[in-house]
Amino acid sequence: MPLALAVDSAYPFDFAQRPPGTAVIMGYVGRDGYTPHVWTRAEVDRARATGCEWWPIGVGISGGATNANDGLITAQTMIARLPGYGVAKSAPVFQDIEPNAYHANPTSAAECAAAFKTAMHGAGYPHAYTYCTPAPFAEWQAVWSNVRPASLPAGIIGIQYTGAASPPAYDISVFDAALLSGPGPGGPDLDSTEHQMLVDLWNERTHLDNTNFLVGQIATSVNSILAHVHTIVAAGQSNAQTLSVLKVAADNLAAAVGKLAPGAGGTSPNYTGTVSLQPAP
Repeated sequence: MPLALAVDSAYPFDFAQRPPGTAVIMGYVGRDGYTPHVWTRAEVDRARATGCEWWPIGVGISGGATNANDGLITAQTMIARLPGYGVAKSAPVFQDIEPNAYHANPTSAAECAAAFKTAMHGAGYPHAYTYCTPAPFAEWQAVWSNVRPASLPAGIIGIQYTGAASPPAYDISVFDAALLSGPGPGGPDLDSTEHQMLVDLWNERTHLDNTNFLVGQIATSVNSILAHVHTIVAAGQSNAQTLSVLKVAADNLAAAVGKLAPGAGGTSPNYTGTVSLQPAP
């Protein structure tokens, strides 16, 4: 399953500092008083100008147990506001149930999630999901392993696995890349071939980012070898010491080069179809 990298943040930030390969930027649309900042349309457009998609999150719990009415009001708030952000009904939309609300009463949290999704589906948003710590009702789960997942468990569409504390402050997730909707907010629906092309383009972007990182590692290893050679010559170390130090540096270099082998530094695109893109009339 191809995965798309996403960041979410309470506040807009310098989007140039987003992680390499980011496909999605996420922000909050309400409810007022329950999130520290409600993103403006101008802030959302600035996020989209990076080439990333922007996905909305709603929250309606300030702490403690929640209930079905919280889920319904959060949905009603989002239904009223999403058109103003240019969010297509085919786009993913999210409800945030924080871990303290879940642990305070898991049953009530499940009712909150169900009410939110029922209302969103009824309003024509079929891709409505809930964020929470691992829970039966949460499709986007917080599992902070600090290791980027290579796949998603069945029934899970996203995992938030790490974050950047400051600056800027954002959390990082991977999502099923099938949720990517295509170019631009409210853009045309894509057929399966066009969608696969989009997924492959994101995979290639990630592959290039990984390759650039590994090239940097190789350069560091080469510089390390040269530095060790200069140190060895200056210190007049023995042949045994020379071989030992150079072997470690060479092993590090070989490991970095090995990661550039096909399939190691990222998945190269395997798209073989053809798509004819015509300008809009």
